Amino acid sequence: MFGLSCSYLNHVDTVIAQDGLDAGQDLLVKWTLTMDDVSPHGRTALVVTSDGGKQRFFEAILSEAGFLTNYANTGSGAVNLLATQPFELLLINVSTCDPSTLRICQTARELYGYHILIIAVIGVNDRHLHTLSLQLGADDCIQDPFHVEELLARIYARMRRKAGNNR
Repeated sequence: MFGLSCSYLNHVDTVIAQDGLDAGQDLLVKWTLTMDDVSPHGRTALVVTSDGGKQRFFEAILSEAGFLTNYANTGSGAVNLLATQPFELLLINVSTCDPSTLRICQTARELYGYHILIIAVIGVNDRHLHTLSLQLGADDCIQDPFHVEELLARIYARMRRKAGNNR
């Protein structure tokens, strides 16, 4: 079972000046993630999208798949959530966000290492954007429009792989 346990250190002095956070701001940021533990709250996902319709769409898909989902519509909002709550999945809808939002991949990797699954949803057939997503830390990309079954299959396949690598 893919899960996580989290422990955090209070008042870790963290410098994240980009995306609107002040240098030296106190954050709760140190997550200890394990794949063998099961979260008492179920699977957790963070969806980054600036489109309210897409937000509701992803909420329906992910809640049906058993995820508790939080949302951010800006890069700074996503960084704040990543720094203060544990997530197993980060889904970035690049098709409705500025492509620079992909910097969130780097922040997620710094905070979680490879214990978070990052999927980028790309709205255009742009190989450069696909490549950039993977270079910045995404585990996978899918082009929008997509079949829901394919998105869920990609999520589950990557989760199985990550769980298997941590045993």
